[in-house]
Amino acid sequence: MSKKFLNSVTKKKISNTLNLKKDKLKEIGYILFISFVYIVITIVIAHLIDDFFVSIFEREVKLEEKNNFRIFYEVVFQVLTCVLAIYLIRKIVKLIPIIFKWENYNDMQYIYEGEIVISFIFIGSQPKLLQKINYIVTRDYLKK
Repeated sequence: MSKKFLNSVTKKKISNTLNLKKDKLKEIGYILFISFVYIVITIVIAHLIDDFFVSIFEREVKLEEKNNFRIFYEVVFQVLTCVLAIYLIRKIVKLIPIIFKWENYNDMQYIYEGEIVISFIFIGSQPKLLQKINYIVTRDYLKK
């Protein structure tokens, strides 16, 4: 292939990428709106899950006084609850394009944006879960 041909192909691809036509602006709008909805719903649900588990498991015994199995059980139960919540959040957000009757919307195209947002928010919004996981990982199992 000639250098001239490669330059023209490269210029075309760059031009197509930077050209913000109506369809691309609409796609960017979809991405931003869907991400915003994921952020809001995920923050609310993650906070509720963390508060729920704190109210159940933290009121009677401090973390340092629990045995390894109980902490592990709490972590597993909370993570499984998060998995169910993530499933429901994705189902709820997938309804938005149907409700607003978006044209040319392909939900498979935006699936990764939602999962990335959900994972960051769920991890950051549940400090007690992170504390328990860190405690299990760094705890000396021979002592108890």
